[in-house]
Amino acid sequence: MNPGKFLHVIAIAVCLIALTGSTNAEGGLSAIKQKTLDFRLNLVPYVTSAVLAGEADERIGELSNDFSSKLVYAFGTTLNLHTVPSFALGLSIEYSFKNIPMEDEVTAQGWLISVGGTYYSRTHIKAIPYARLDAGLVTAKISDYFENDDLKLGTHPFMRFGFGMLTIMSSSVNTRLEIYYKIAFSSNHELDRLGDQEIGFDGKCVGLEFGIGFPLLSR
Repeated sequence: MNPGKFLHVIAIAVCLIALTGSTNAEGGLSAIKQKTLDFRLNLVPYVTSAVLAGEADERIGELSNDFSSKLVYAFGTTLNLHTVPSFALGLSIEYSFKNIPMEDEVTAQGWLISVGGTYYSRTHIKAIPYARLDAGLVTAKISDYFENDDLKLGTHPFMRFGFGMLTIMSSSVNTRLEIYYKIAFSSNHELDRLGDQEIGFDGKCVGLEFGIGFPLLSR
């Protein structure tokens, strides 16, 4: 399965969810009369799977043609404060990791912290489309790159753009499914332990996130 087919499958899944939400909006007259996005504070633990893009994808491709070697995994938590029902400010903390297929397989890992905003296009139905923009910092390393020692990859600003669907399951649980694009601005960072070589490219990926939300404070 190549990256193009992977993204195509994701796009189809998101479209199907959007169609389902549209059907609920047309058929659920009682839902229209009652505001469903009625929480002020929402805690969302989540998991993600992404495929590398751009030059990062090309560099990994030089090491392995296996599609699984291009995948990046992560888990984290977002705390969203809904200042109004249609807009939320968010704080996210995430741990990300991937295996690098070198002679002795090593693991790249990083911590990401970001703040952002999410706009919800509707608030009176159970399936709510949204757009999201985040910005923050990522600190990364490759574990055991040297014998019993790590290669520090530095701390870099990053941005994340996403489109998704928030589904209200009940007053105490909601779900989030989102397709996103992420870029870390790492191209000019020098690697001191490799003779001051630069990373030489920005880290990019396209992925899918699934989260389960727990309202902590009602409106």
